[in-house]
Amino acid sequence: MAAYGRTAELMRDYLHKGDPCFVDGRLKLSQWDDRETGKKRQKLSVICERMEFLGSKNEGSTSSPTGRSKPAPDFSKPPRDYDPDQDPDDINL
Repeated sequence: MAAYGRTAELMRDYLHKGDPCFVDGRLKLSQWDDRETGKKRQKLSVICERMEFLGSKNEGSTSSPTGRSKPAPDFSKPPRDYDPDQDPDDINL
């Protein structure tokens, strides 16, 4: 996973190993030919565009670093703006 800018700073300052968080982003596929073996190689990475703190692993509630409680995201349904026929390369941010 890769994060940049303010998101990366918040992760560095507030997250520790095992802390629950929600990461939203895009996938990046890197492909190359291995110099030693000549085989094709690939790596799939997550580029973090948004991150939310979900509280400590021992808490039942969720909170942000500002102390305000937030409900945990509902992953049981796709987002309202989800379009399975849309090509991810056509999305304008």
